[in-house]
Amino acid sequence: MTDINEDLVGVLRWEVPPGPGYVPSGPRRRPWPIVARELRDNPGEWGVVLEDGGSNAGSTVARINGGQTRWFGPAGAYFSVQRTINGRIFVYAVYVGENHEYAEKADVQSVRAA
Repeated sequence: MTDINEDLVGVLRWEVPPGPGYVPSGPRRRPWPIVARELRDNPGEWGVVLEDGGSNAGSTVARINGGQTRWFGPAGAYFSVQRTINGRIFVYAVYVGENHEYAEKADVQSVRAA
């Protein structure tokens, strides 16, 4: 997407919508089982799992990294980070494998250092 000056102002974001069986129980509920499965099906690939997360972002990162929900277990199989971009808070996550076999592909070490 460009403005009249041909400057880049946005990007196309590829994202698979939740399946027809997904029914949220609240206005901000995320389809975490679907998110975890999609990440696992694409090991080593980063995805935006929460956009404009606000105060929920930090706890989301902790739950994913610690495997504190059944979908992101065992602990350490998934890795996530929080980033603030133009005042909006994003959570990115990646499936690195139960033995971290995809950590190098995801370049997790450099992300942790950032």
